Amino acid sequence: MSFDLFLWDPPRGEADDESVRARYERACEGLEDDDDDAAGESPRVNAFFEELLARFPHLDRILESEVDASPWSCGPERGDRWVSLTIRWGESGDEVVALVGALAEKHRVLLYDPQGDEVTRVTDRLRAREPDEVVGF
Repeated sequence: MSFDLFLWDPPRGEADDESVRARYERACEGLEDDDDDAAGESPRVNAFFEELLARFPHLDRILESEVDASPWSCGPERGDRWVSLTIRWGESGDEVVALVGALAEKHRVLLYDPQGDEVTRVTDRLRAREPDEVVGF
């Protein structure tokens, strides 16, 4: 069994929940987005993806004997401004979810959980913390 997470850097900097859901659906269908195309590649998404794959390599980049230890059910996949993750349930999945949350915050990208229909923004995470926990923003 697996679950999905979707990360996006909206071209206009912020997006309402419905826009995030719609962008996720288009990505799942393999469709690009005119606004995303016009804005070009996102340095935030690039940095997020590189850092994530440095810790948990893409399935295409590991040995067959390492596949069972990978958190990925497939992929991960990405576009110019988004990343779609399909994560296996289990210990490695728990590990990658914690890292995804931290990297989403670090690189200031939206995090969408389509199973729970929940959008998490960096500003949401910062508001939930005590003032002494917020460093570097």
